[in-house]
Amino acid sequence: MTSTMTLPETGRTAGLSVVSGALPALPLAQVVSALAEVGVDSIELTAGPGGHLVPGDPTSIAEAKACLRDSGLHLCGIDAPGSWPLGSHRLAEVLEVAATMRAPFLRVYPP
Repeated sequence: MTSTMTLPETGRTAGLSVVSGALPALPLAQVVSALAEVGVDSIELTAGPGGHLVPGDPTSIAEAKACLRDSGLHLCGIDAPGSWPLGSHRLAEVLEVAATMRAPFLRVYPP
């Protein structure tokens, strides 16, 4: 099952993606498995406090990569819900996570 569809206006395809932070109480492996089972195409992983990715923790990143590889879900981006000012070490940490995960984008929120 897939949730991909063709957009009539452009002919481009679009799929369904879910932000992992929408399911904060579940371990990432369970989130990824459930989403893949219902046909979700990609996931935006939440990084930072309460997220599924812990900046500065290589184990967290390795587990996330393994979960995505095993499930077939694509990483569409990283969600960093903390409100960190430019130049903050926490913002630098989530930028590093996004680069390590090879995320197409990093969503940040203004302080």
